[in-house]
Amino acid sequence: IKIPSTMKQVHESPYKEQFLASDYKEYYALMVNETWKEVPLSEVPPGVEIKNTAVIRTVKTDVFDNLTAKSRFIVLDDKKKEVVPDDPDSNLPNVIVKNIDNYAPVVSYLMLRILLAIAAFLRMDVDHFDFSTAFLNAKATSDTPIYVRPFPGRCRPGIVYLLQKMLYGLQA
Repeated sequence: IKIPSTMKQVHESPYKEQFLASDYKEYYALMVNETWKEVPLSEVPPGVEIKNTAVIRTVKTDVFDNLTAKSRFIVLDDKKKEVVPDDPDSNLPNVIVKNIDNYAPVVSYLMLRILLAIAAFLRMDVDHFDFSTAFLNAKATSDTPIYVRPFPGRCRPGIVYLLQKMLYGLQA
């Protein structure tokens, strides 16, 4: 399966519906968690950097070998990552990321030990843990407001996001 890295590629993919559903699930989780506040570009203070963003997509299989599309909206905070424009016609282009893995510490060791102890007590086999949106609990506490480019396919012209909570790619 070819993993799309741009919205154009998503729409051309035979798995278009799965990738769009995955993107929507990620976007909805971010909205429910009040991860950002939409701000008109004109209200961003002069000289403040608007960080580039990307959607990292992948396909995973569950225990029954069913394919599931996964999406993760990230902030590209490291200038060393290779980026190319997602949509050259957009006035606020997102970027795509080539050949990087994005990891973020999301669960404390204490929580992991508690869950494993419960599983052992109940004599359950543990094959996989998925802590959906766990990283989004960290509030954006930077002294400087963090502005990022919008989620692709879900932005209105002239709007950026002011982060209220952390996103993948930023240090808590």
